[in-house]
Parts: sequence; C-alpha cells; structure tokens
Amino acid sequence: MANSCIRNLTPDAYTPGSPTTVNLTVQVDPSTAFIVEEIYPPGWAISNIAPSAVDNGTSIRWLGFSSGVLSYTATPPGDETGSNNWDGSASFDGPGGFEFQVIGGETSSQAAAATTTSSPATTAPPGATTVVRVFDTPTYTPDVAFGVTLDATVGSGDAATYIVEEFTPFGWEPSAISNGGVFNGTSIRWFFLDANSRTLSYQITPPLDETACRSFAGHGLFDGGGPGFFAVAVTGDTSICQGAAPPVRDLRTIGSGAGSGAGENMSSEIEHYGDGSLRPPAGPDEIGAMPPARDSALLVSEDIDAGQLINIFDDGGVAKARLADQSSSRPAHGWAASFASVGDAVVFHLYGSVDNRLSGLTPGSEYFLAEDGGIDTNASASPISQKVGVALSDSQLLFMPEPA
Repeated sequence: MANSCIRNLTPDAYTPGSPTTVNLTVQVDPSTAFIVEEIYPPGWAISNIAPSAVDNGTSIRWLGFSSGVLSYTATPPGDETGSNNWDGSASFDGPGGFEFQVIGGETSSQAAAATTTSSPATTAPPGATTVVRVFDTPTYTPDVAFGVTLDATVGSGDAATYIVEEFTPFGWEPSAISNGGVFNGTSIRWFFLDANSRTLSYQITPPLDETACRSFAGHGLFDGGGPGFFAVAVTGDTSICQGAAPPVRDLRTIGSGAGSGAGENMSSEIEHYGDGSLRPPAGPDEIGAMPPARDSALLVSEDIDAGQLINIFDDGGVAKARLADQSSSRPAHGWAASFASVGDAVVFHLYGSVDNRLSGLTPGSEYFLAEDGGIDTNASASPISQKVGVALSDSQLLFMPEPA
C-alpha cells in the first residue's frame, strides 16, 4: 500500500454562506507516522474538525499513525464569489524513510454550478530549482544552539512565488529565524512573493536530555512559473547525532542577593548539596545540568518520580512542585525529568517537550491526566478533566496540556 492523501469536497460547487464538507482520505504503510497540513481558502469559517487538530487561522494540522479520514466543515462568506483554492501537504515518516506529497484530489471550487478541478503537483525541472540544507556543525551538543541554513535556488522561469517549510525535531527550540520565517510549534515557514533565490537560516537548540540522532525534513512549494505548481524536497544534511555531553551550569545565581524573594529562598535551601548547585550529580537516569529556558526547576513538597506529571502551586509565597492529580483538582503544568524527594529540587519540562520516561503507551492515542501524576486514555469528567498529550511511541508522550 502506497502512502497517499486525497481531498474530496461536498458539494463540489459552493454556495455563499452554506457549508462545504471536506474529507481527506489518508492511506499509510504500516509503522508510518504522518503530518497533514490543509490550507483552506482565506476568510472561510472552519468547524467540526475531526479528529481533533490545530487550526491556526490559515491551515489545519493533524498528526497521525494509521489510515483513516480527516474531515472538517468550511463555510464561505455570504458574499463569496469566483474560484477558491485548497492547498496542503502530507509528510510521511516510516520504515521506507521520509516522503513528502502535495494533497491530491480536488483543489478548487467555483460558485454556483462550476465543478472542481484536480491538479496534482508536477515534477520540478531536473536541477533547476533546489532547496539544500547545511548544518554548521557535524554533531550536536545538548542545550547548545547550532546554525542551519537552507539555500533556496529558483530556476529561471520556474516560479513567481514560493514557500519553504522546514520540519524540526520535536522539542528542539528554533531561534534567530531569518527572512521573516514563522515557527508554528512543528515547522518553520517562509513565504515569498517573488522568484529570487536566497539563503534562509536559523539557530536550533537540542533539549538538555537529548541523546538520539534526529532527522530534519522539509520542502519547497513553487507556483506561477513555466512548469506550473510543483514541489521539491529539501536535500543536503538531513540528520545529526550527539557529539558531546551537555554543559553543566552553576545554578547559584538563581537568587539575586538579599531581598530577592523566592529565588533567594531556593538558593539558600539547596546549599546542603555542597557544591552550591541546584541538584546533586546526575545518576544514570537523571539530568545533571540546568535545562534550557523553556524548562525550569522548583523545590518539591512530596516525592516525585521521573516522568510523572507535576503541578505548580503557591506555598507561602514560594512556587513549589507537587504531583498533578485529576481527583484533587491539580492540573498538570510539566513533567519531572528525574526523581526528587521532599525538600529537593526537580527539573521539569514544559509544553511541547517529549516525556520519554514512560512505558505501555499506545502510539497515536490521546492521554488524559489521572491520579498521582499518572496518565490514562480515559478522560475523567470530575472534578477536572485535562488532555495532556498524544503518544508518539510506547514510551514517549508529546506533552501538550490543555486547560483543565
């Protein structure tokens, strides 16, 4: 079975102010994950997204692991006229490697009795238009930023406008993005209203606890030139592995001197470790250095194990961490990177990180907060209900807590 994503519009000709049902039929090979991004006509109202996905105002994005139908309702404005176009892409990552496709099937609709048209992407002229990725280092160091460049070369007459989209590893934090690129939590996207070749760049920081080799993927979408609309996959450097251990930082600067409040209290209470650091030297399953800015560290009010979800609360004017608990109305704010006893400090990770200290998960399933920092596929209605993420594997949860 070949990977594919096909769009169907019902009805195929829209009526202003009346809803159009959009179905995206996804077929994937076994053990293959996919990301589908659907770009709908500007100004159309979106509703009834199934299964649940993120609508950022211009596109809808789904993450999945099996074949099925993605759907939503798109309602044009009451004064809509003329032709309206749908766009989008499907990225597949499985045993056969990374594969990018433009969504096939119906791509435009007309008002009244006009019919839809189908226009799959054509093949780029060989060697004329390319996007090439270059890392500025052969290996990465956890919690240390490195540079990435994307050389976009547009062949003569190939395009009038184009988009470059770069998918970064989950949990890696991009910064210093050039040329007005925007990071949406999963990918960086640049849009240009010309056919000029240019070099795009950004910095990216691996998480402090990262150890694995990670892959990058991306594509360029070119439109308006001689060959019509077509896509090219980003080539060049595609994966990078760890080359050095993360740096260990002295955390005695958390307090800023007399009268600094909670930060000073935390510094003075942890001096008993001897070296003035926030936590003792790391064991085999712990992290022994200060996390990046998107993570944090707090003293704990009860024993917390690695991977458990934590709740941040006010203890006499000092922020502390305790186990998140659905039955006690304690929503999850992060997850613990290591074990911590009462009175010790715990490093915890926040929204968008991957909790890789779990087991027995079902890939692709949504998980909800349970009792004692645990998770469950069943949502509890009372006293609080909180979806906390989706399983990427049997031991990894993409932590994306929703409001309780």
